[in-house]
Amino acid sequence: MRISQERLIVLALAVVREAVEACKPHPLKPSLALRFALRFLWAHSKGPRGPYDDFLSAIQDEGLPGKHESMQRYQRTGYAETGLTGIIRSVGMPETPEFSQLLSELASTREMRNRVRMARAIKSVATDKAIEDEHIRQAKECDLSS
Repeated sequence: MRISQERLIVLALAVVREAVEACKPHPLKPSLALRFALRFLWAHSKGPRGPYDDFLSAIQDEGLPGKHESMQRYQRTGYAETGLTGIIRSVGMPETPEFSQLLSELASTREMRNRVRMARAIKSVATDKAIEDEHIRQAKECDLSS
């Protein structure tokens, strides 16, 4: 079974998203998988190379000496996120919260994916309960037996 080009692009973007998470605590040396994903995405890109270079610079950035470590992490992660957004745009994928959530889920651990699924299930149950309560309230207000 062949994998579609779009699916491969999404998986490569998930690898890049994983690197954004990995560079939060400290600068990240690009792995072979990350370098391959970036080259693959660049080969399928419709835009400039800048976001790719910016992304690689951002994840490796040690920050300026004298800056607080939390500020260095914040800047590194922020610039990496900006680079990822440019890469997403360059390969023609949607820049939506739903797509971002999909990439985060693909890049997360099995435990984190299970937590997300559980949170969605709880939200669904709560929504169903709220709808049921509203129907009961409306039925009481519209009681025709009096």
